[in-house]
Amino acid sequence: MLNLPVMEPVQITTLAIEGERLIIKDAMTMLYEEAETPEWPYVAVEHGEYLVWALIKDGQNRGVRVSLAGSVDAKRGKELGRVSVDHGAVAICEYDALLAAVKTDPDAYSDWTEDKCESAVWENESGVLRFGDVRIAYLKTGVGDGAFPVWELVERNRVIGMECLFTSELEA
Repeated sequence: MLNLPVMEPVQITTLAIEGERLIIKDAMTMLYEEAETPEWPYVAVEHGEYLVWALIKDGQNRGVRVSLAGSVDAKRGKELGRVSVDHGAVAICEYDALLAAVKTDPDAYSDWTEDKCESAVWENESGVLRFGDVRIAYLKTGVGDGAFPVWELVERNRVIGMECLFTSELEA
């Protein structure tokens, strides 16, 4: 049996999910307004409040967990794929809300990504950004760029979130 390093969960924020899809993506890679289906890993979830946790080991972000508030026994389900990161940080948000906001003003989204998003991601380990009415949690990977595995989180046979790890030593 593999001895996994202990990770300390540190809550970043809560996200109110009113749509159906929770996504994890490169924080700086823009969403295209024609993209009805996410090109990044996502899970279909029920409406509710979701807690966003940084998973810390040795003082650095080693992963992120997003789970329905009140869940107590989440287990990893199937692997959803890998999130490709080219800017050293991931973002988590409600896909449908972000897509609607981007469609409303793609130019404002482009400006926002290059200005507010970029400066926040470079200046802080984690935080929350807002584009229009959409709250977007973000955090640095702690290891830079890469393609990181993402799993659904399951509790009592229902999907209640997702988990992504930024280092292969923690995947088992």
